Amino acid sequence: MTFLRRLAVFIVLFVFMIVPLRASVHAQDEADDGTAAIQTTHTARQQDEETPAADTSSGDENVDSSDSSGSGNPQPADIEVDGVAQTIAQGLAAFDAFAEGNWRITELEPRVMDEAPVVAADYFGFLYQMEGNTIVRNDITGKRARLEPGEAYFFSAGDKYVRYKDEGISRAWLVEVVPTNAKESDAPGDVIYTSQDPIGSFPDDTRDMELMAANLMTGDAADIANFEVDALLLVPVGTLDVITGDETTTMKAPSALLLTDEAQISNTSGEPAVYLAAKIGNSVGDYNGAVDGTLSTPDAASDDEEDAAGADAEATVDPMQDTDGDALIDTDEAVYGTDPNNPDTDGDGYDDYTEVVDYGTNPLDPNEWP
Repeated sequence: MTFLRRLAVFIVLFVFMIVPLRASVHAQDEADDGTAAIQTTHTARQQDEETPAADTSSGDENVDSSDSSGSGNPQPADIEVDGVAQTIAQGLAAFDAFAEGNWRITELEPRVMDEAPVVAADYFGFLYQMEGNTIVRNDITGKRARLEPGEAYFFSAGDKYVRYKDEGISRAWLVEVVPTNAKESDAPGDVIYTSQDPIGSFPDDTRDMELMAANLMTGDAADIANFEVDALLLVPVGTLDVITGDETTTMKAPSALLLTDEAQISNTSGEPAVYLAAKIGNSVGDYNGAVDGTLSTPDAASDDEEDAAGADAEATVDPMQDTDGDALIDTDEAVYGTDPNNPDTDGDGYDDYTEVVDYGTNPLDPNEWP
């Protein structure tokens, strides 16, 4: 009886093993007839030799590339590509303080933070990082930027800044437009270049000022347009051949060249090179709106009001005027709502500049202080 029981158990186990196996084989056979079948995870799926074309005949997922509407269809940037250079720093510059100007490059070695002074930018220009890192802080807005080699920052004349190194060695070029009678002794560092000739077609209005940069590998070439105002070509790395008119100049870093015409530059040195182009661009009209962005619409004025307006127009207004001497200029006081005639508007013992710039507290609330 024991043998028969063992035989019966064996037969039952055998049946349970055979039935699932037959069902699996049957399922795979049905797959050839169009029915989905489970595939073993141990079998590698073969990639077709050619990628099948996407089915674009129908379906909601198809996107018409010609349709630029809707957030689900991003479009490329609307940038005019006229060379390999890209703008790395930009700002607006008002050229009404002097009649003629020169391009000037001053090499700076920023100090550590505890030793760096607050200085006012004498002229409009760019700081281009050559080595190490530099932190630039706009003392008016309190905003900072960290520059690494190849990066740049725009300085607005009259604004106060602090420049200090992050760590280790720091070296940067200050590229400015200065009056023709500017003294090298007044520069904040070592002057390494001043254009021999004044800048041609020097403007007397507000302009868009740009610093462009590009890398040129061996065998590469690029064109620089003939700008309205004479530009400055700089080579901080490598060696480049520059053709302007019938003249060919070899520029080996560090070097600079005043551009009075279009130029063709090429790299045949066998080593990578970097060039910069500092230019004075398009004219920018004055803003005629209010601080909140609404356009002002003048009402009809009386004769007395017109006379008063004429007298005001003849008066010279200093945009950097700081009536109360708290280091927060009057135009900024208007933005923050503080009193330009009172250095401590809320009377809490902290002047308006300290609260706005240094600590970010409310200069109008005597109960809120640093």
